[in-house]
Amino acid sequence: EMRTPLNVIMGMNQLVMDTELTAEQRKFTEQIKTSAESLLFLINDILDLTKIEAGKLELVSIDFDLRQVMEEAVDSVASKALQKGLEICSYLNPAVRTQVVGDPDRLRQIFLNLLSNSIKFTNVGQVYILVEPEEQTNTHETFRFKVYDSGIGISEEGQKKLFSRFSQVDSSTTRIYGGTGLGLAISKQFSELMDGSMGVQSDVGQGSLFWFTAIFRKSTIPQDVQFPPFVLQSAGAPIHAVVVTKNDVLRNSVVRYLEALEVSATPVTDIEAAAQECKSDGVYRVLIACPSVDAMVK
Repeated sequence: EMRTPLNVIMGMNQLVMDTELTAEQRKFTEQIKTSAESLLFLINDILDLTKIEAGKLELVSIDFDLRQVMEEAVDSVASKALQKGLEICSYLNPAVRTQVVGDPDRLRQIFLNLLSNSIKFTNVGQVYILVEPEEQTNTHETFRFKVYDSGIGISEEGQKKLFSRFSQVDSSTTRIYGGTGLGLAISKQFSELMDGSMGVQSDVGQGSLFWFTAIFRKSTIPQDVQFPPFVLQSAGAPIHAVVVTKNDVLRNSVVRYLEALEVSATPVTDIEAAAQECKSDGVYRVLIACPSVDAMVK
């Protein structure tokens, strides 16, 4: 009853958009479309939360490709990131078996909520999503999903109420960035329905790392062709990366990222320590300078 009239409004507005319009009229219809979509997302979130609290929301269990769901979520928010000049990327650990059994729509919804949240609160830098295997049994697999951003960060006090429904870190956040505070609360509930959990690591001004775990049943469908892990090489010489940033979360994440690619890495916090690491000893070094540190390559 709540969605039906809104869907009619959206449908009729689309019919108007498909006609010959002046520039001003098209601007008006675009605003109607954007506002209606935002309202529909809010209604869906409220209905989902109501079902969860009533114990009436059941997850489906079908075969799906984990990589495809992740890439679809990234594609859906890529334009928002581009509008803000942000870099957005995804990485799937080569050890992850992509064919699993579970609820792809709810997993996609978690991805979208976390990615959208990170993009909203990030003005400079990047947002990326990382998927890693955690553990497995004969029948099930547990994965850890991470969404990192270089945004405004969250205080320790703010983190305590972050996953509460209709909650924002503070009133100034709502005024500046908007939002209802439902997305993270629902995402946490979904992860728990998948027998997992959700949390955050963050410091004010240092970005945030949102993570969640989920358990999926192993699929009997053959895996897609698995490509061997990508290994960096340089004229036969070994490569060693030096990762420099004062941001602990970002530094550790990038090191893990490189190690998954079988590239050894040394984390440092300042450019002087990085310069010491970049010395001539027959090893080719790449210096990866993250936000707030001048880049240099040797």
